[in-house]
Amino acid sequence: MKNLTTTFALSLISSLAITNIAEASPVDMNQLEAEMSSCGYLDDANAMYTRCLQVNHPNHHNGSYERWNARGSICTELVQKHGAPVWYRQDVANDTDRELANSSCVDDYYYLTEEFTQEVVEEMSACEFLTAPDQIYTNCLQLNHPQLHGGDATRWDIRGSICTNVANQYNAPISYRQDVANAADQKLATSECYDWEPKYVTDLVLTEDQNDCPTGYDPVSTRAGARLNGDLNQGGGGKFIYLCQRREVTTPDNAISHLLLSQAPGKYSGGYYVAEKAKKALTDAGATIVTGSRSSDLNGDLNQGMNDRVVGTRTGWIFLGYKKDAPSYDKHVITNIVLQESPICADGEQGPKLFGSNGDLNQNDVIKEGGRDIYICAETVTVH
Repeated sequence: MKNLTTTFALSLISSLAITNIAEASPVDMNQLEAEMSSCGYLDDANAMYTRCLQVNHPNHHNGSYERWNARGSICTELVQKHGAPVWYRQDVANDTDRELANSSCVDDYYYLTEEFTQEVVEEMSACEFLTAPDQIYTNCLQLNHPQLHGGDATRWDIRGSICTNVANQYNAPISYRQDVANAADQKLATSECYDWEPKYVTDLVLTEDQNDCPTGYDPVSTRAGARLNGDLNQGGGGKFIYLCQRREVTTPDNAISHLLLSQAPGKYSGGYYVAEKAKKALTDAGATIVTGSRSSDLNGDLNQGMNDRVVGTRTGWIFLGYKKDAPSYDKHVITNIVLQESPICADGEQGPKLFGSNGDLNQNDVIKEGGRDIYICAETVTVH
């Protein structure tokens, strides 16, 4: 904990994420977006509002009417964010109810929230964050930040629901205070009450099934709200290709520090030789090329299968690589990797260094219709 320069810009992040909110919404909007995305309900703008209403039904939240009673305002906020109309359709409501009755896409978040609530209460007790009722909600929010969990944003994405549960347990108000957030950040940065060991990304591998990552590896996550399923060829044809990362407690010297992405355009002939040229750009830069796992039939080309499918053409060869910098002062290392549809990474993240690529892992020169734009971002910390 002490070797990170996280003197904790958490208060800054907090102010951006919860900008001076006096009273919290009954649902964290990041969680709502994640639920909607998980169910595939962000794709149809005209159905989005109705589907949002049904997602907030008490049947999917252990009988609680808190979200249902506020469904109009929170769903209006959601659809306005996505530029969709506030439009209710009974036929969509009926279809959505039938779908949700046979799916766990919403219920999974409820059980995940319940699981984390007890865990957070124990952590808050150790840090003496439960003594002042008017500070409980804010303290809880800060305790869920990804930098306290090795870069894992799972708890951060549903922090509103977790901390509402905690506040309700202690009959505390659900209100955010910037001064309390600042004090909590300072305590977490200097106290041993929450002493954690960060996890660093140490290896990457490709697989044809996101449930078939090697032991010790997990599929990289997709940004909340993104219309991505993890397949680096999503919508573009070719093989199913998923990226798995190994995150472990280790010294920063073993951590990946940079991602690199190389592409050889398909308009040139020469197949094998052009692909080798794309790989050579990475190895010349000192990078290790990410290849398929032993159980897969992947060769490292993120467009694999496309060149065979489009007769007489070439769609381009794309290879991902990584580097591990030598030990140095103020070294940047990667703690987590996420996929998203935007080429702009968030603060505290970095994209790959590009060699002949525009950054899109799903880019090809022949077929793009239906293919998702897929960009990769790495969450980083600085170590001494």
